[in-house]
Amino acid sequence: MEVKESVTGNHSGSSIVKGEITTKEKRNNRRLWTKEEDSLLESLVLRFGAGGWKILAKYFDDRSSSQVRARWSHSLRCKDSKRPFSVQEDDYILRMHQKYGNKWSLIAKEMSNRSDNSTKNRFRAL
Repeated sequence: MEVKESVTGNHSGSSIVKGEITTKEKRNNRRLWTKEEDSLLESLVLRFGAGGWKILAKYFDDRSSSQVRARWSHSLRCKDSKRPFSVQEDDYILRMHQKYGNKWSLIAKEMSNRSDNSTKNRFRAL
């Protein structure tokens, strides 16, 4: 990483590295996601697919690619994971486990709104 500029004054002579956000900026950017932002992110992922977070982040005013990825991965991708597993999902998990073994992320990828961890836990409960 190259040093972009030196900061003096109340930052006690620290440096800002190119591409790095200061702690103060991070604190100011910690705001709750709105329903509109969640809807936009869901529609973008449906249209473009999950990944390419830098491109998707351009559709948001003050969200970094890391924030967009984290919101999708931790909140929206598996938002239905609290609902009970269906008989069809149980059957799918059993068939895919025979085919792929313990590759839970691969198995969960094909299931709608189920995380790899919840898929593994469900398999162990069957």
